[in-house]
Amino acid sequence: MARTPLFRSLQRSFRVSRAASAAGRSPEEFLGELMEARALRRAISRRDFLKSSGMAAAGLALAGCDVGGPPGCCGRHLGVCGA
Repeated sequence: MARTPLFRSLQRSFRVSRAASAAGRSPEEFLGELMEARALRRAISRRDFLKSSGMAAAGLALAGCDVGGPPGCCGRHLGVCGA
């Protein structure tokens, strides 16, 4: 039996049609419900999860940085000029 993308698509179509007729619904309605169920299971993609995790880690790392400068310099403006 050939294992081409077209053949797999035909097999899937026949399976959906058979399951829809067993459930007493139209194939379009059955396929729509099947796709909704799959979408609920994949609410967040792996890429989105890793992106959000990386941003959270970077935010926590930057939150630990001290941007105040040396002790006692708060409230003064310092300018450095030179060549």
